[in-house]
Amino acid sequence: MTPFRSKFEGRVAAVLPPGTEYEPRTFKFPIADPGYRCRMCASKDVVRTTSYTPDFRLPNGTWLEVKGKLTGANRRRLVAWKANFPEETLRIVFMADNKLSKGAKSRYSEWAEKAGFDYCVGVKNIPEVWFK
Repeated sequence: MTPFRSKFEGRVAAVLPPGTEYEPRTFKFPIADPGYRCRMCASKDVVRTTSYTPDFRLPNGTWLEVKGKLTGANRRRLVAWKANFPEETLRIVFMADNKLSKGAKSRYSEWAEKAGFDYCVGVKNIPEVWFK
């Protein structure tokens, strides 16, 4: 049985350098949650604590997130993580450059660029420079 959550994670793991760790750390941080209202005052300005565990940590200290489907919740969490941990580097490997949602014009790659994340699409396209 594979320790990975998806076959795509397993394919990415197969090309990563020796010494790469799988899900070694969980980060806890505040995140704005537009989907909720305060129970006391009904405000939409709700902030809650969330957690995020990047998929891999490369030997050089860079974090790697492997994504098949990139949901709105995933996008909010990644942006919030980046804002809370600016000293960390996170790069994203997308399985495909899908549209953000049905009927959307924007794709995963456009979102990543706008949000300031380095990314690649597909296992074979992971830049060697990410490992240095």
